[in-house]
Amino acid sequence: GHGCSIEEVSRFVHGHYLRGVLAPKMRVLEVGAGPGEFTPMIARAGCRVVVVDGSKVELRFHRERSSSSAIDEAVESRVLLGPGGLPRHFREAFDVVVSFQDSPAGDPARSPPAWTSLAAACRPGGHLLLSVLSLWGGLESYLQGRSRGTEPSMSDRRAAVGGPPGTWTEAQARCRMFRAEDLVRMVRGLDLEVSVISASNALSVGWGDIPGIAASHPEEWDRLMEMELDACRDESCLEMGPRILVMGRKRPTVDSE
Repeated sequence: GHGCSIEEVSRFVHGHYLRGVLAPKMRVLEVGAGPGEFTPMIARAGCRVVVVDGSKVELRFHRERSSSSAIDEAVESRVLLGPGGLPRHFREAFDVVVSFQDSPAGDPARSPPAWTSLAAACRPGGHLLLSVLSLWGGLESYLQGRSRGTEPSMSDRRAAVGGPPGTWTEAQARCRMFRAEDLVRMVRGLDLEVSVISASNALSVGWGDIPGIAASHPEEWDRLMEMELDACRDESCLEMGPRILVMGRKRPTVDSE
């Protein structure tokens, strides 16, 4: 379906930026990894990975899905996240911290650790990659998640964003949905330099049958993806996709330069 094809492009965009910061022997923290969509990419890059999730079921799925020896060897440990957040010994222990599965508020089992603790787990000079629901582009996926498959009503839509503009802060607190400018401000507030901000989808929002296009024109696919990456970085498109990805770099300490 259309949603599925949008997700394929979104995975490509997220993977593009994650791959760009991975290098052999790095230690990566994958937060809310779910069944482990990105773990194979981290393993193939020659990195070691620690997986954390707030759900025992998701961690079990992750173990089952990454049972191939190459991936399993790369996984140092799988940690169940308690209410206390990340363990203290995670502080400044990772070259890359990635949290791509941020779920809407109201799902306490999957609620991710505070961004301050994700930033704290990052080594000086390291990267933190976050993906969140976009306030505009992510509204439908948020509502469909809440309504369990039934079509959301107009009053559902109005209630989710909290009425007229001016109550965005409240909407963000309730739905964990963000605007690009707020996201940049929050990441800078963690004392990180924002190196990338990108929509998960821009052009592909209107493409319709993406798997069909990919199957029938494989030679065009790479060109389409190049265009999509450019469009997703364009300031006017940052809120078009269901998600917004932001990458922050922790300032290196003087002696780690």
